[in-house]
Amino acid sequence: MTKGFRYISIILLLATLSSCCGCRGYQKKTERPLHHTQWHLVQLMGHEVLASDKDLKITFLAEDRMVGNGGCNNIQAKYTIDENRAIEIGPIASTMMMCPNLEQEQEFMNALQSTTHYVMDGPNLLLLSHGELRAVFEAK
Repeated sequence: MTKGFRYISIILLLATLSSCCGCRGYQKKTERPLHHTQWHLVQLMGHEVLASDKDLKITFLAEDRMVGNGGCNNIQAKYTIDENRAIEIGPIASTMMMCPNLEQEQEFMNALQSTTHYVMDGPNLLLLSHGELRAVFEAK
């Protein structure tokens, strides 16, 4: 019985590994570096960002500074990251222009400042706060 169990386990392991080969190839081909990539917001707090709001973007510069645009105002902040993909952003400074939809801009900045970890998934950057997805960005 142990030989049969071992045989089945090996077959299942090989099947699992071979089924992921396409995924790993896609990830490797489409991944972008965190730094010096312009990340455009595509989802905020579980809601898709409309095409007209795609100006919401950030770029992480190598000198631990993040710059971007909240849809109306330019933003910038210091950030720190570690080898476990923990990240801390803020405080965020922004220009003070009065624009429509400032609520979304404020929600965007709050999501950035509450981020505790990030995940890179091919051309996408996911920002999480204690395991809860806050924002999804796409590399441009």
